Amino acid sequence: MYGFSVKNENNITTVDTTSPNLFLRDKGVVNATSVGVSLPARDLDSLVFLKSSSHCVLIDNKVYVNSSSPTPVSYYIFSKALPTSKPNFGLVVYNETGGINFSSDEYPLRIYKDITSTKESTGWFGREFIPVAYSDNLGVGSGSFAWCTFNLRVYWSSVQMYTAKGDFVTDSRRRIRTVRVDSGGIIHFDDIMTFFYRDYGLWGNYNYSPNASSPNTMLLIDTRLYD
Repeated sequence: MYGFSVKNENNITTVDTTSPNLFLRDKGVVNATSVGVSLPARDLDSLVFLKSSSHCVLIDNKVYVNSSSPTPVSYYIFSKALPTSKPNFGLVVYNETGGINFSSDEYPLRIYKDITSTKESTGWFGREFIPVAYSDNLGVGSGSFAWCTFNLRVYWSSVQMYTAKGDFVTDSRRRIRTVRVDSGGIIHFDDIMTFFYRDYGLWGNYNYSPNASSPNTMLLIDTRLYD
């Protein structure tokens, strides 16, 4: 055995000489809508945490909310890119090649809690089978939370119908499950339509086709550590 290692009260290693931490690399606020707004360029292995009073979701580095009006969404980007600067004081942990695995001058990622929710709720709306809103108290306590979600469910549906003009059309939609966490630790789920296309003619029948599980894995951070 050699090197330096720090464990927390749950016996989980938080700092050592072999595993780099994730550090806060960027944060800011974007005004998002249901059309989506791009975040700054980031490393592929980074984690993005979002915080908003509205349901929001990150898809292909774009943030969507379930509103047509601009809605503020705070973002926090963490990356394992090693810091290169050395602090004037504090603690620096190097790896075997001389790179910095930890620096007290940086803001390392501190997970408040990882949570799992397997609940799902769907229903018929007209001729479409789509998700409906629901909430879940997972006992995370209170705080100022930002969330990073995994395995978001995507719903594709197509509906055949006659328009008011008498045209027979097929409307196709893509809905994505969105989420927000309030200050009381209640997780709220909803959905947002991120794609719509109308074909004039017969292109199949109404359907419901999720391509992933519900958003059952989430990481929470308390943003008071970074604001």
